[in-house]
Amino acid sequence: MTRKTKNEPRFSRNALLYSELFRHERDLICALIASDEYCTVQEVQDRINKYKKGKVN
Repeated sequence: MTRKTKNEPRFSRNALLYSELFRHERDLICALIASDEYCTVQEVQDRINKYKKGKVN
């Protein structure tokens, strides 16, 4: 479940790519976030976790 608060900062994909927090997830950031999209850190972590838990065929 995602928390929704108005005060959480939103970051561009480029800012997330170069952040220290996601330095090991850069490929996933490129794949999961559009170049013109802004996301909170929690939203990015949720997307990454959902992707990693996905079923492999």
